[in-house]
Amino acid sequence: MSNTNPSIIHLNDELKLLIACCQTDPSKDDINYIRSYLDTSAQSNLTSLASSHGILPLVYKTIKNLSKNDDSYSSTLLSELKPLYLAIAHRNMLMTSELIKIIHLLNENNIEALAFKGPTLSQMAYGDITLRQYSDLDILVDEENAFEAGTLMTQNGHTALLPLNILSNKTCLHTAKDFSLMSETSGAHTELHWRLFEKKYNISLLSCPLDKKCQTVKINNHEIKTLQNELLLVYLCLHGAKHAFERIEWICDIDRLVRSSEIDWVQAIAIAEESHSKRSFYLGLSLAHHHFRTILPSDLMQGIDADDIRALQIMTEKQMTKKDNERSDFKRNRDTFFYQAKLFDKKTDIIHFYLSTFFNISTTDCQTFVLPERIKFLYLILRPIRLATNYTQKIFKK
Repeated sequence: MSNTNPSIIHLNDELKLLIACCQTDPSKDDINYIRSYLDTSAQSNLTSLASSHGILPLVYKTIKNLSKNDDSYSSTLLSELKPLYLAIAHRNMLMTSELIKIIHLLNENNIEALAFKGPTLSQMAYGDITLRQYSDLDILVDEENAFEAGTLMTQNGHTALLPLNILSNKTCLHTAKDFSLMSETSGAHTELHWRLFEKKYNISLLSCPLDKKCQTVKINNHEIKTLQNELLLVYLCLHGAKHAFERIEWICDIDRLVRSSEIDWVQAIAIAEESHSKRSFYLGLSLAHHHFRTILPSDLMQGIDADDIRALQIMTEKQMTKKDNERSDFKRNRDTFFYQAKLFDKKTDIIHFYLSTFFNISTTDCQTFVLPERIKFLYLILRPIRLATNYTQKIFKK
């Protein structure tokens, strides 16, 4: 089994298979590669691998479609994938229903709320809420409405997973970006966001009220507000880069959004530049173009084919092949930290990232110690104690 495509030489056979299965229109080479892989005993690991990369529905659909004209595809594999796909589809429908209820609850109480990722992205980019895996709902509100939104949800069937007063603490709101709640009936997990990234990344994608950067998507005959295409595309690239594109799903999202949406590329580039995130933006597009044949404007190709972006892509692909079970949590976090430091456009942002990581009050600090505003200076004492304790525990676990 071989693949001479130079754009994916840094990926292992398993990841190449997943990418082949996620193509919108698999080529003859893709089909042959899938067939050659499934002829080996390696397919026994395919189900768990597809699930861990968030693309099991796409893998199932591809293999099912190919099996219609070729009975050589494993019926055992399909029978293993089918119940898992149906379970994901069922859960996605339940979560979509939950999302609609939450958005209506907030809107009825005059709280502007946008949904992003989850069902809205699945509908926009894939045209089907069942074709994308997601484990939670992401809802964005203005920071000034975070406490009221969280309170409303807890009064209407949701349990806060941390003390609710975090949302009324200015220090916590400044350092954190989201708050987790769980539905008492469906078990759906919701992350209530008031910003898209932690302060340490120095990324400002929302410099104006939410209603200035939104559009609507229709799901089950309900109109749900979400991020405008250009802002969503930049966000997806930055989110994937932040996590070193550990999951194929995050590259596939970029490809499917570009294919399904009208993108104002001038505006998208401007958003990336204004947020000092052009490298991450180009990296996401580069991965989508090279692995999913995403069609991009010719003048944009010069930027994504630059030597520094290509080097960053190679580094990312090598990161993607690293298996978590071969690294301790400490080593994995360390690798991700130094990888993230290479994503910034400006040296001042790199310095800000290092200083914020080690010295600024973090989300974890706020969650561990919820202090009143008047004594927030104590975080400066408690933070090094927490870091030293965690570091010592990780050393002994190695």
